[in-house]
Amino acid sequence: MSTSIRTQVRQAAVAALNAVPALAGRVFVDQEYVLQPNQLPCVVVAVSENAQLEGAFSDGVERTVTVQVRALAKATAGLSDTLDAISFAAEGALVVGGLTVAGRAFWPDSFGAETPDVSAVGDQPVGELSMDFVFLIPTQRAAPGQLA
Repeated sequence: MSTSIRTQVRQAAVAALNAVPALAGRVFVDQEYVLQPNQLPCVVVAVSENAQLEGAFSDGVERTVTVQVRALAKATAGLSDTLDAISFAAEGALVVGGLTVAGRAFWPDSFGAETPDVSAVGDQPVGELSMDFVFLIPTQRAAPGQLA
């Protein structure tokens, strides 16, 4: 059994983000556990996918894979600057550097960021900026974990 394309893209995104010195060691996946205030600032990576069968080529499926990167930082003075710096680093990693999946390079077809928000992690107020990077990934129809 092959690995799903979502897993491959998520692993590639985490590797690309961890390669940025400002983010190294502060990249988490899907918020698998509760973050602690001492882990901030950080980024949390999640991946979603929409397989496009209409207009798919004969032996493959074009998949729209969205990499969501949530930048989290303590809500203190300078929060906007911290979130902007994280966003800039993530954009450099994923838009400029792209992703390598199964030995092939992909760059996002679109990129967007939402307005920052403030919530809480435990007792700590936390600022959050969510960014979406959308990639078109062709996969084999008969083996959806394999690139076409």
